[in-house]
Amino acid sequence: MANRAWLGVEGEIHSLLTERREAGLFGRYYLWNGGFVGFTEVGLSYGRFQQRSIFADPPLDYPLYRTTKLSAAFGLAYLVGRRVSLEGVFKVGKASGTDWIQPSL
Repeated sequence: MANRAWLGVEGEIHSLLTERREAGLFGRYYLWNGGFVGFTEVGLSYGRFQQRSIFADPPLDYPLYRTTKLSAAFGLAYLVGRRVSLEGVFKVGKASGTDWIQPSL
């Protein structure tokens, strides 16, 4: 989009502590230029979300949500080339219509 701002498409599939399949758009701003780069991100996705209970016996039944999720993230990237980077991202999202906060690494 501009010098340090990007728009992108992403998808996530999780099945450990939650059952999530989602796809959406994000906007990202890189905080500085160089080899290691920090960035902030906001995104909007749509998908199916369901909490899981791995410690309860028998497993608890949680409702399945098909809804949108608003998320915010912070990350670090190492630029390998002009269009390639290795990234680590911490993201927190809130599915609409729920009180469920969802972290992602």
